[in-house]
Amino acid sequence: MTPGEWEADVGGELDRAKTANHYRQRRVLRVVDAAHVELDGRTYVNFSSNNYLGLTHHQRVIEAVREAAAADGAGSGAAGLITGYGPRHASAEQSVARWKGVEAALLLPSGYQANHAAVQTLATTAAPCGGARFLLDKLVHASLIDAVRASGAPFRVFPHNGLGKLRRLLNEADPKQLQVVMT
Repeated sequence: MTPGEWEADVGGELDRAKTANHYRQRRVLRVVDAAHVELDGRTYVNFSSNNYLGLTHHQRVIEAVREAAAADGAGSGAAGLITGYGPRHASAEQSVARWKGVEAALLLPSGYQANHAAVQTLATTAAPCGGARFLLDKLVHASLIDAVRASGAPFRVFPHNGLGKLRRLLNEADPKQLQVVMT
């Protein structure tokens, strides 16, 4: 395929996405407060945020971030497994573990990374004893689908809340294989 042919193919795909109202692009929003944004001079309630508790603008959180950055800098500079991690992170993980009544806790920077870590851990630890197969509710979060695909483990999708098909998939399963149901 020549560069011109490739550009024409991509252009056609973009045109189809625009026609179908599937074309997405980022927009610069000015954050007004924890619940509001401004776009093109108009203020809107932000119903698409994950900031359910309004912590992004909570004064105690902002002050804690300010103090931590002043004491420890703006980042680790590398992954924790490479350069270690700081006492504040260790303390936070220990606090979460105590709160949940478990031996240890691991804090990750996003739900996307948490889903990848969980899936990779299940796939890797199950590999020596028959492996893992993931059974995914059709409406699971896209990050779970990405994580399962990246793991290379086999997976099947069942209809949302489709307990009949899920039962059939579980009954057909290899008894040596770990079956992981994700909803």
